[in-house]
Amino acid sequence: MKRSRQSIKKIDVPLIDVLVAMEDVGIKVDPQVLNQLTHDMNGRMHQLEKEIFDLAGEEFNIASPKQLGEVLFEKMALPAGKKIKNRGLCNRQ
Repeated sequence: MKRSRQSIKKIDVPLIDVLVAMEDVGIKVDPQVLNQLTHDMNGRMHQLEKEIFDLAGEEFNIASPKQLGEVLFEKMALPAGKKIKNRGLCNRQ
């Protein structure tokens, strides 16, 4: 706990002035770089989705905890922990 307070004092508190200035003045963004990053991240996301679907053997809504749980724990038979009320399966022990 003591270490956390020291970190806050040494790192977080000094940054407050910087963050306030950024809010007041704004930040400069290079639209071309931002567009390239967006393009790269979208491409990577699609690659990962394809890998997930290939491993699962089917397409499903990755953002759906229910569908994800069904694929991971029922179809792929990964070890599941206890069932959490209204949240589906959890693999935490």
